[in-house]
Amino acid sequence: MTSIRKRGKELESAILEAAYEICQTSGYQEMTFQNVAKKASTSRTVLYRQYGTQLNLLHEMAHYRISQVFGVPTILELIKDRGSLRADLLNMVNLYHQFMVDIGAEILGTVLQELSRQPDSLREISVHAHEVNTHFMQKIQDFAKKRGEITSDFTTLQIQLPFNLMRYEFIIQGGNLTESWLTSFVDEVLLPIYLNNTGSSR
Repeated sequence: MTSIRKRGKELESAILEAAYEICQTSGYQEMTFQNVAKKASTSRTVLYRQYGTQLNLLHEMAHYRISQVFGVPTILELIKDRGSLRADLLNMVNLYHQFMVDIGAEILGTVLQELSRQPDSLREISVHAHEVNTHFMQKIQDFAKKRGEITSDFTTLQIQLPFNLMRYEFIIQGGNLTESWLTSFVDEVLLPIYLNNTGSSR
């Protein structure tokens, strides 16, 4: 029986699901275009045309997983006013942690290693991550300013701090960031920084 060729969104989902499954079961190194194409019942030519590189495919797979895990296109849609800066930060770090857990510490570590060998890709993905992180923190900042908890904007370093430190700790600890660690991170690190922010030079 001749199989029906997947197209459009169906093909994209099949490719990204195949990439994710291979990453989880065999590791990033096995997530080759050949292996993904075979699992998704398509051709390597399709993957090269759509993604160009293995790293680009992984980047798209990560975005796809957000929609699968959280039910929304971006985590940003889940950043809501929780009533206090502390509650907003706890919500944000838990969402980011959940995303990292789904991807896995080993894959995150491998990606950072690959990016160090590809400066152009590193620059492009870093700029995108910086923009996304800024959107997260600006929403939280605006909620806090509206409530009168803070008066100054977060600096660039303050915006990137939660994501950079969490990613580092997640990889170092092998994906084991406990609820206690996340709460302490907010109470002992983030809150003192943001509540005592004096709007230093950006």
